[in-house]
Amino acid sequence: MASPLEIIDRSDSRSLAALQKAYPHTNSSDVCAWVQIKSLYVSVTPTRASSWPGLLDKRSGSSQRVVVYTGRHGGRTGSTTADDVLYERVKEQKFVSEDVMTAVGTLASSSVLFSVRDAGKEPFTDILKLRQHILNDISAGQLVILAWCYSLLAMFEMPVQTPLIAKNSWADHYKGMSIAELSRDGFRELVD
Repeated sequence: MASPLEIIDRSDSRSLAALQKAYPHTNSSDVCAWVQIKSLYVSVTPTRASSWPGLLDKRSGSSQRVVVYTGRHGGRTGSTTADDVLYERVKEQKFVSEDVMTAVGTLASSSVLFSVRDAGKEPFTDILKLRQHILNDISAGQLVILAWCYSLLAMFEMPVQTPLIAKNSWADHYKGMSIAELSRDGFRELVD
């Protein structure tokens, strides 16, 4: 069963902190909040395998393909690079399995064509390559879902070996930015 979801427009003026407060995600029935940037959906809350199937109702046309990027954790501090010692803790193979099972279950009741991609593996561990794949998918008319927690921050790469105190400061910086600013700065090619 799909979790309830909320679609937030990419030009929303609320801050990330305000949305995180509005969607505390304390139990399995909580609403998952997604930002729509053209045909890309990114989360501003924690997610689970049941968080994204409701987005399929947003497809334009019955034959549109869907690409789900999964296989990693996300956080309020942006992306950890593959060169960072913490990167191994970001990858999560079980998320790929869960999202494949969700896609297979969804396929049984729809005509959606899915591609589930493991963003915890090359080439998707490189932000520039991930960005290019996302842009290519969208250019090809596909609906793209970044199915990990706080994926709105996926294009904000934290420098390698950033000390914990700086990571917390980094998270505070993002929390003060509006959804419009984060959408523009993270996915400029889709906003401009």
